[in-house]
Amino acid sequence: MPELTVDVSALRDTETELVGLATTAVTEVIATTLGIASRNQCWGTDEIGGAFAHVYLGPAEEVLEAVQQVPYQIGSVGERFGMAATGYDDTEGTNTDEARTVEAEIGPGPGVSA
Repeated sequence: MPELTVDVSALRDTETELVGLATTAVTEVIATTLGIASRNQCWGTDEIGGAFAHVYLGPAEEVLEAVQQVPYQIGSVGERFGMAATGYDDTEGTNTDEARTVEAEIGPGPGVSA
C-alpha cells in the first residue's frame, strides 16, 4: 500500500501565497472598476450610442461583477489550504494520542521492545 504524505508546510505556504494574491487582486479590481467608471457612456448618448449601450451594458456589467469576485474566490481557496493543513495536524495529533493511550494500556506490539 502506498504511503500517504502531506507537506503541511507547503499547504500553509500556499495559503499565504494565495491570500497575498487575493490582496493584490483587490487593488487591481478597484483600479479596473474605477477606470471603467471614468469612461461612463464613452459611446455617446446619441441614437447609435444608445443602441450600442443597450446591447453592451448588460453583459459588461455581468463580467465586471464576476471580476469583482475573483479576489474573494482566490482568498477562499487559500483559506481552504490552511484548513486542510490544520485538519491534517489535528488528525495526526489525535491519532498519535490515541496510539499512545492504546500502547500504555496494552503495551507495545509483538516484536517491539518497550
